Amino acid sequence: MSLADGPTSQLVTKYWLDEASISDIDHFIKTLSGIKAKGVQPDLIGSIITHYACKWIPELSDQPASPTHTDDQLPPESATASWLKKRFFIETIVSVLPPEKDAVPCGFLLRLLKTANMVGAGSNYRDEVEKRVAWRLDQATMKEVMIPCFSHVKGTLLDVELMVRLVKRFVEINLEGLRSGAGLFKVAKLVDAYLAEAAVDSELALPEFMELAGAVPAQARSTDDGLYRAIDTYLKLHSHINWSRPISNPKSPNLGLDLTARCNSSRDIITLQQMEIKQLKEHVNKLDRQCHLMQSQIDKLLEKKKGFFSWRKLATSTTLGVVSVEVADGRGGGKGYDSGSIGKQTPVKGKQGRSKTPKPWRQSTS
Repeated sequence: MSLADGPTSQLVTKYWLDEASISDIDHFIKTLSGIKAKGVQPDLIGSIITHYACKWIPELSDQPASPTHTDDQLPPESATASWLKKRFFIETIVSVLPPEKDAVPCGFLLRLLKTANMVGAGSNYRDEVEKRVAWRLDQATMKEVMIPCFSHVKGTLLDVELMVRLVKRFVEINLEGLRSGAGLFKVAKLVDAYLAEAAVDSELALPEFMELAGAVPAQARSTDDGLYRAIDTYLKLHSHINWSRPISNPKSPNLGLDLTARCNSSRDIITLQQMEIKQLKEHVNKLDRQCHLMQSQIDKLLEKKKGFFSWRKLATSTTLGVVSVEVADGRGGGKGYDSGSIGKQTPVKGKQGRSKTPKPWRQSTS
């Protein structure tokens, strides 16, 4: 039974994480070697190292540092002495990390890498941390990968070259089949979000932008929306770039040409969309004018039809009035007319329809 099982691991953790037992780094390394020799699980050793490192170097903690009584009792140190001390601590912590790559959280490793770059740790120590971060890059957050550039040669705000190395190593690990392919999709989204933030920097050169964008395989992106947003941001804030001039000294010609084509295609897509919107607006205005013209024609037809029916109604009512007057006077109510119909004169028979004309009255002269 190892010390990492059951309540024994809790006692070991509580004992070795006591403030008195980590007051000296040499004493801590000897104690940690004894714990490793007793078969303690790597994740427990990683938690001990993490707790110890955060006590000595506040920059390694994900929580804001709070002043302690021990810090008040220590004599003030010069900036150079503090810098050298942190550098020694960082290199010591890296040297005692467990060989298992999953023993230490990815967030702590990224903070360790950031501090190592800040204090100028040895290249072999930084390379070791980079390998561990690349192994678990799919577990990193956007805030954790935003590592500033501490080089005086580079003028960019973010260390884009570091991000390129991490992504390329992670892709190599996935291509070798050592990790599941699901992590590659997460890293692709992380890279697109990182590019959108880095595109705001006016000092970011186009080859660096292209190299990071092309470090992720095309099949790793389920959609290119995030990449297009990053490209659009870069184009808007770097309008001084001459696109007719060939790109000088790209680190990967194929990636450079690919991303240049994507940049140009992105601009073409935006132009085509604007043209389509303009054509749709013109088409809508044309349809609107036609609708107004048709409506005016319909109104005119309705007015003409309304006038025609009013004259016809007036003529019908006048005819009916004449017929009714004749019937009332008895001029049309004889046998020669059908009394059952009004206004319709129908002769019954030729003989009956004719009436003898009364002879004029002659006055006698005698």
